Amino acid sequence: MSEETRKKRFFLAHKKSSAFVVSMAIHAVFALVALTFVAVKVYIKPEQTFETKEVNRPKMNLRKLQVPVKDRKKTQAPKLRQNIVSPKINNISITMPEIVGVPGGMGAGSGAGLGGLGFNFDMGLFGGNRGSGNELIGTFYDLKQTKDGELTEIGQMVKDKQRPSGEMCKLIRGFVGSGFNEARLKDYFKAPKLKYATAFMMPQMDANAAPKAFSVEDQVQPSYWICHYKGKIAAPETGRYRFTGLGDDILMVRVGRRLVLDACWPEWIEKMSSWVGEDNNNRLFPMDNANFNDINFRDIHTQIDDAGGWDGTRQFYSVVQDVRVNGQPITGDTWNIAARMVIGDWFDLRKGQVVDIDILIGEIPGGRFMCRLMIEQEGKQYKPVACDAGVRRVLPAFMTTPVDDAKLIQEMRIDPNQVTLDGPLFGVRYNAK
Repeated sequence: MSEETRKKRFFLAHKKSSAFVVSMAIHAVFALVALTFVAVKVYIKPEQTFETKEVNRPKMNLRKLQVPVKDRKKTQAPKLRQNIVSPKINNISITMPEIVGVPGGMGAGSGAGLGGLGFNFDMGLFGGNRGSGNELIGTFYDLKQTKDGELTEIGQMVKDKQRPSGEMCKLIRGFVGSGFNEARLKDYFKAPKLKYATAFMMPQMDANAAPKAFSVEDQVQPSYWICHYKGKIAAPETGRYRFTGLGDDILMVRVGRRLVLDACWPEWIEKMSSWVGEDNNNRLFPMDNANFNDINFRDIHTQIDDAGGWDGTRQFYSVVQDVRVNGQPITGDTWNIAARMVIGDWFDLRKGQVVDIDILIGEIPGGRFMCRLMIEQEGKQYKPVACDAGVRRVLPAFMTTPVDDAKLIQEMRIDPNQVTLDGPLFGVRYNAK
């Protein structure tokens, strides 16, 4: 039997088994193809494209940003060489005040540097160039010229060698009567520089000292000028106070809305204001403890009262001519007769109460100027000293801050038997509530 015949008989005998095997093979092939197709369908995705609708957006007109740019390469014009010549400066000696027991502590005020504590290292007799809030601000006026430099009526009379005392008194009386309204002085020459004063202790000095202090000595002749100081004060204690002092020629003090002192030179009594002192010792005690060779000045004071007193209707020198000592006139001692303290009116202050104050000083004919201003508190005990009018008390200088600069004290010519710097302080930064 051949090999081929044997194979046919084998397949015929096992035909069912063979058909099953063939069927399984065919299904396996189909399954393999199907799986391949699915895998391809799953893992090979066609690319997707997205289409959007066209949107019309508003167009904005952008501004061109302009930034200034310095062209460093630009050639600059060469600067001309300047020769600067500095004025000769004398050696300056600065005395630093000892800081002891500053009222209110080191935190008093918030001014720049030590100025906030009340110290002012450039302080002079007419004030300093800076303020800490405790000072009175001073303005200088020349009544001989307008703000444009033209001659006023007073200035023209001075030029014509006349004495415009009446015009001066009328002007000052109007200013004082207006409540120290500075609008009354707006047409007069005003120094551009201000001063910040804490005390008014100017001894006898050249009348040019004020224009020089305000840096207008080259523009103002030393006559017919005034300085108006204004500001606020507060008392360290509740009580009654009064001012005492003398000005050659002008010294007036206004507290609140009330004129409490007219201590002008006796030649101008009742001519610049209607104020009249009510104290019996008014113009009795000397400013400088002068004496008349042991003559009691109370006798001279009595003679003046008997002759009509310090009456504004009479000229000062005509009153002096009536005075006799041992039967002889003493007209040569007019300074000692005139340089007597004027005692002001009492006024009430509460501790920490802030009140307005105006102080007016000035010079009329020129020559010499002087101003002394003290303050008294009712009920206080003061040092007694002997003088040609008996016994007087040493009153404290009116001060808003301590005066502890040795150089300034020397310039003030403080005599401990005339005035003391150990007194109350009225600066608002110390005492205001």
